[in-house]
Amino acid sequence: MKIFVCNSGRCGSFFMSEIFRKLTAFPSFHEPMPRCDGETLRAANNKEELSEYVMDEFSAKRVQIGRDSRDGNYFESSQMFIKSFDEVAFNFFDDVYVIYLYRNPIEVALSWCKKRSTQEPPYNSWHLQSHWDNNILKTRGKLSYYQNCLWECLEIRERFLRLYWDMPPSRTFEFDFKKLNNVREWKELFRQFEIKHKSFDTLPKVAKNAIPEDRQKTFDRMMADWDEPGNVCQVNEDGYEKWDRLIDTGQRIMIQNERRLNAHALR
Repeated sequence: MKIFVCNSGRCGSFFMSEIFRKLTAFPSFHEPMPRCDGETLRAANNKEELSEYVMDEFSAKRVQIGRDSRDGNYFESSQMFIKSFDEVAFNFFDDVYVIYLYRNPIEVALSWCKKRSTQEPPYNSWHLQSHWDNNILKTRGKLSYYQNCLWECLEIRERFLRLYWDMPPSRTFEFDFKKLNNVREWKELFRQFEIKHKSFDTLPKVAKNAIPEDRQKTFDRMMADWDEPGNVCQVNEDGYEKWDRLIDTGQRIMIQNERRLNAHALR
């Protein structure tokens, strides 16, 4: 079983990966490399011939999913699944399951606003762009950064529905951000997907990816920058890429070690 989370980002996907890591024997990843963002994201969503770089990254993604699976099982909550590499997953694996994790689009835009205050450009390397060729809800031209954040939530909903109508009902699950701390909702997800898990009456304590900030200040900053276009997608610089890979390798080792402990406990 290969489970992927269809989401816009900034809606609890990291939290979801942590719950899977704590309660199941699935190797559970949030945004493992290769991520298929930047140049790969743009190419996957436009009518153009794929470059060697993009084809290599898609091939590496397929290999990574297979390599990191254990007993046929794998979990990944990256927003890039529905944005760029969903076809790779469906073309090479016949046991794909999809969780649609959604949040109020205004809340998502506010969260991206907080995120931007803590990171360097390019901001758009993880975002679909509304004017790209392959969108379901394609616009005539570019939107501003925050307009695009709102549009992206609607586009992702449509992309999920396109998958939904082609998949067995038992292989999809819709999860509201507001219910992420609801034990009953998690048990229903595990029941529907027939996932063996540790017994729990409360959710385990996990790290969260929330960014604290005064809500009104965030809203005011977003409105002040409403027409700001953001920056174009770029390939990561070599120095950053090497550091990123080192972190990714360490996380992978920790994830697989915890998975082995959980698998032993669930025997």
